[in-house]
Amino acid sequence: MHEDIDLTVYRGEVFALAGGNGCGKSTLLREIIMLQKPTAGTVRLLGTDVASIDVDGRDALLRRCGVMFQYGALFSSLTVAENVSSP
Repeated sequence: MHEDIDLTVYRGEVFALAGGNGCGKSTLLREIIMLQKPTAGTVRLLGTDVASIDVDGRDALLRRCGVMFQYGALFSSLTVAENVSSP
């Protein structure tokens, strides 16, 4: 469970979540990109409350997002910075 998270990412900004195993990075990302429903609080993505969005709106939002999970999505020949900048 996440506690007291207030995260704003601005237009054109690239951000990363980093932390130890089991601290909730993947859970938070799954909640942001609507793969998992939060147990409390509100997620707003590009100004839209994701809890009240229809299927078409959800698809439109997801086309504007990209997520790179730790395993299975990295290019082993690239540095961390190169992996993050590749999309």
